[in-house]
Amino acid sequence: NKRLIPQNEVPDSHTALAKLIASQADKFKGKVTTYDIEKSGLGFMLAVQDSQADANYFADLANIAKGGLTVQSSTGTMMERVSSGENLIGYNILGSYAEARAKNDPSLGIAYPKDYVLVLSRVSFISQESEHPNAAKLWLDYVLSEKGQQILASQADIPSIRRDIEGKNDIDGMTALLG
Repeated sequence: NKRLIPQNEVPDSHTALAKLIASQADKFKGKVTTYDIEKSGLGFMLAVQDSQADANYFADLANIAKGGLTVQSSTGTMMERVSSGENLIGYNILGSYAEARAKNDPSLGIAYPKDYVLVLSRVSFISQESEHPNAAKLWLDYVLSEKGQQILASQADIPSIRRDIEGKNDIDGMTALLG
């Protein structure tokens, strides 16, 4: 929450986040939210990936938990609570959703850590049981086309997998933003 955490206090790594919360446990008590890994498959996957990417993950998580984590099952709920000030920090909130909401919500700030950022790909499948497999193939062709990817990038705020998309919401833009 940009209204409640000064820019000069925004951490730039996972360890810096953990140290900030541990050093101000009273300020952050019950004010940090993340996914409930028992209710959110995405949250569980992100926690597993964090543990694989960061040798200090469990130590950092213990420091973050000193403030008393609140857990939610969805990104939307976490963003709502951070925006309202009920929570000050949302951990592992999906970037594309946060970027879209932050455009119209001055309370939301986004910090991409410099040590690592988890990136998800979105997948689409055509069921073998599909009643209209050719229509499904045409739909996927459209979604992956330049026009389809431009719509996703510019109107749905979903980063494009292509490099020929106008704007910064493509592979090159994400690489520049995240490193």
